Amino acid sequence: MSANYRVVPVRRSHVGLVVLFLVCLVIALGFYLNWFTLSHHREITTNKVDVSLRVDTDKMKRDVRNAGNRTEQKASQLSDKVRQEATDLKARVTNKGG
Repeated sequence: MSANYRVVPVRRSHVGLVVLFLVCLVIALGFYLNWFTLSHHREITTNKVDVSLRVDTDKMKRDVRNAGNRTEQKASQLSDKVRQEATDLKARVTNKGG
């Protein structure tokens, strides 16, 4: 008895890789925008190095708020432009038809 079926490869979801990529992206953006700061201090006598990570949550909140405001302004400008273009198009169509 032979099996008469075709094996179809199943495409795996790479959710883990996507999440890892997004985490790396946020970390890189955080360092670029100075949300995160690394500093170190080396003790000469003990030859130990202290490394610290500082997170500026106030700057993060300000940056997110500013980005939201800029996006809102751009969306409003675009909406006004589209509305004006629609009005102009309606006037041109009305003038051609009349």
